[in-house]
Amino acid sequence: MNAILLAAGYGKRLKSITKKIPKCLIKINGKALLGIWIERLNVLGVKNILINTHYLSEKVEKFVKNSTYSNKIKTVHEKKLLGTGKTVLKNLNLLNGEDTLIIHADNFCLDDLKKLILKHNKRPKKCSMTMMIFKCKEPKLYGIVELDKVGIVKKMHEKVKNPPGSIANCAIYVVSNKFFTDLKKIKKVKDFSKDILPNFLGKIYTYQTKKPFFDIGTSKYLKEANRVFQK
Repeated sequence: MNAILLAAGYGKRLKSITKKIPKCLIKINGKALLGIWIERLNVLGVKNILINTHYLSEKVEKFVKNSTYSNKIKTVHEKKLLGTGKTVLKNLNLLNGEDTLIIHADNFCLDDLKKLILKHNKRPKKCSMTMMIFKCKEPKLYGIVELDKVGIVKKMHEKVKNPPGSIANCAIYVVSNKFFTDLKKIKKVKDFSKDILPNFLGKIYTYQTKKPFFDIGTSKYLKEANRVFQK
């Protein structure tokens, strides 16, 4: 299995911190978020980890170089920020058609991803990807999903004012080779949630984590993540 850690964003909502530190290197209880993800992927037995860089890229690349697992990691620098979807599409040749974890590395979750992978391995035949979901407290801040009786995504609502529920997309996925084949057919690709996922409605299986999950893009949830991780 391979993994892509999407780590090139600016972290604009945390400007007081991200002026000097890229969002993916913000520390949660003393550990860089990117390091937490890399360690978790190593425990899972992931063979190759791809990390995209852009904002303060030299700091991310230095962090990777000093990582115990640097031999597993390849960084790809984007002179111009491509967008989460286009990053995945552009680097398909590095993934060898294997099942791949796609993770927005600015999210924090205590789930070890093992059950996500098991759920993906038991997915319905028509599904080419599995999405981690969670029950959120502020639905308007997240992409909300509606599921059918067996847990397949039938509708999505990306950060709307009055979402019809509270089950949200974690932006953590396992995708199969069939997903990559279908991805190549999509003409306009930039953002993963907006440009790619709508093309796969009815083909996205889900796993709902019971563990704490946070988008650390706001100071409120960054503090909450630190509190939870400390425990």
